[in-house]
Amino acid sequence: MDLLAKPHSKLEVVSIVGMGGIGKTTLARIIYNDSLIDSDFDIRAWVTVSQEYREQEVLKGLLNSLRGLNHELGEESIEKFAENVFKILKDKRYLIIIDDVWEIEPWNRVKSLFSDNNNRSRIILTTRQPRVAELASRLCDP
Repeated sequence: MDLLAKPHSKLEVVSIVGMGGIGKTTLARIIYNDSLIDSDFDIRAWVTVSQEYREQEVLKGLLNSLRGLNHELGEESIEKFAENVFKILKDKRYLIIIDDVWEIEPWNRVKSLFSDNNNRSRIILTTRQPRVAELASRLCDP
């Protein structure tokens, strides 16, 4: 939680890395649901990637979480989903949880959606893979 509150204005990715079942998702969920964290961000969202990455499903899940919806979205193109996510996050201070990332490719595909507005936005990424954590978290150690 201290890493999220750091005074750096740049967008930071905080990676939680460890073997399966150790509690990475549980820790991320505790942070995500904390009332102080909630009040510190304009918008929050949670998306789970999992071992079988499906870009359209990840973008749909992220969009649903950002909009606070719990229903099926239409079958829009990946580009349209990505554009909608980008528009919602633009100029907002956001906290995004990207849970259960197994490979670096999913991160590389979605990282461009997260603009750095110099407003202390944060991303928490959970992974079993140390290399994924290192590549995603350039400003702070996993």
